[in-house]
Amino acid sequence: MGWLAVLVVALATPALAIVGARRWRPLDAVGPVVVCYAVGVIVGNLGLVPTDSPAADTASLIRTATVVLAIPLLLLGTDLRAWARLARPALISFGLAIVSVVAVTVVLAPRFDLGATTDEIAGMTVGVYTGGTANMAAIGTALDVPEATFVALNAADLFVGALYLLVLLSVAQRLLARVLPAPVRVGANEDPEVTRTSDPFAVTPAGRHVVVALAMGLGVVLVVAGTALVALTPVVTGEPVMDSDAFATAMVLGITTLALALSFVRRVREQPGTYVTGQYLFLVFAVAIGTLANLADLAASFTTVVPYIAAVLTLAVLLHVLLARLLRIDHDTAIITSTAAVFGPPFVGPVAAALRNPDVVPSGMTTGVLGLALGNYVGLAVAALLR
Repeated sequence: MGWLAVLVVALATPALAIVGARRWRPLDAVGPVVVCYAVGVIVGNLGLVPTDSPAADTASLIRTATVVLAIPLLLLGTDLRAWARLARPALISFGLAIVSVVAVTVVLAPRFDLGATTDEIAGMTVGVYTGGTANMAAIGTALDVPEATFVALNAADLFVGALYLLVLLSVAQRLLARVLPAPVRVGANEDPEVTRTSDPFAVTPAGRHVVVALAMGLGVVLVVAGTALVALTPVVTGEPVMDSDAFATAMVLGITTLALALSFVRRVREQPGTYVTGQYLFLVFAVAIGTLANLADLAASFTTVVPYIAAVLTLAVLLHVLLARLLRIDHDTAIITSTAAVFGPPFVGPVAAALRNPDVVPSGMTTGVLGLALGNYVGLAVAALLR
C-alpha cells in the first residue's frame, strides 16, 4: 500500500463508519471510534503498511497532524463563562472525579509492572479519565509515546470502559440511590430530543464552515509552533528543537491555552463546524494509529495494562462516590459528572436518558468540555510527577 492509499483510507474510513453507524444497529452499538481503530489495525497487521516505508511515514504524519489540529477545534467553541453558571454540585462533583483519578493513578501506577513507560501511561490515564480519548491522544503525542503503547492503553480503556458504561446504563442509579441523596428535579429541560445533542455528527457542517474551521485550527498551531520554536531555541541543545520533548509538550499546552483564550471571542466561539471537524479528525487519527499497531505487541501488553486500567477506574469511581457522599452530592449528579470525566460529552445523552433525568444534560455536557480543557494540563503534570 502506497502513501496515497494510506491517506485515502484514513480520511474515508471515518465517513463510512459514521454512515454505517446510522444505518446498521451493530455498528451504532460499537461506535465509529472502535470501527476506525479496527480498520486501521486490520490494515496494518495484514502487512499493508510495512515499517520504515513511505506508507508508515504517512500514517505517522497523519497521527501527529490530526491531534495538533483537532485540539484547538474542540476547544474554540468552549464557553468558559458558562462554567460559572453551572450548578455548584456539578462543579464540585466533577472536581471530585478529577481528584479521585489523579490520586488513584499516582498511587497505583508505580505498583504495576508497566515498564519504562509508567509515567507516560499514568499521564495518559489521567487525561482519558478527565476528558476522554482526545486528551489521551494529545498527552501521548506530547510525550512521544510509542504507537503500540497508545493502542494497548486505548484498547484496555475501551474494554474496561464498556463494562463501566454498562453499569452506568443499568444499575448505577439504583445502587447509588442507597448511599447518595436523591436529586432535585427542576424540569429545566423537558425536551427528550436534548439527549441527542451528544452525537457530534448529528448535524453535518457546510463545506465552507469546515474550511474555515480547519484554517482557524491551523492558525493556532502555526502561532504556537512559531512561538515555541523561538522560545526554546536558546534552551534546547544537542538535538533539533522540533524533535525535543520540550517542544512537543509546549505545543500541546500552548495550543490548549491559545484555543481557550480565543474562545472568549464571540465570533470565534460561535463559528459553526469547529467541534464536529475536530471530532472527525480524531476518527482519522484512530485509523492512522491503528495501522501502526502490532497485534503481537498489543497482546503482550494486555496482561499488564488491562488489570491496571481496571484497578484505576474501579478505585477512582469508588473514591468519587465516597467523596460525593461526604459532600452530599446527589446520585444523578455524581453519575453524570463521572460519565463526563470518563467518557466525555458524547455519552452524556445516553446516560441521562437511562437516568430519566434530562435536567443533568447541561451539567454533563459542560463538565465534559471542561474536562477536555483541563485534561492535558493535569495529565502532563502527573507524568512529570512520576517521571
